[in-house]
Amino acid sequence: MGCLLLTILSCNFILASILRIPSAEGKHKSSISCVFHLTVVIVNYDSVSIIHLKSKCLHSMDSNPLMATTYTAFTFFLSLIIFSLRNKELRNGIMGSFQRKFSPLSS
Repeated sequence: MGCLLLTILSCNFILASILRIPSAEGKHKSSISCVFHLTVVIVNYDSVSIIHLKSKCLHSMDSNPLMATTYTAFTFFLSLIIFSLRNKELRNGIMGSFQRKFSPLSS
């Protein structure tokens, strides 16, 4: 419970700092980063909470390896994607690739 309160307090300070940024572009960039990081935190809390709550069930032994894998692998790959998308060249390359793939061919 203490970790959750500390996380909520930290999020409040981060939100207050974002609101104090004068430029709209700065607010946008920092809020996007904050949303990605909060997603990772939520995934961590969800996985740990589910493992903790299911630990007393009889059938929990079958699902614990799945939850542990989700907790470790999903969080790792999500963090990797978050930090990769902060690179402008990589982001533009991915967007260009999606646009070429999904836009109708014009002849």
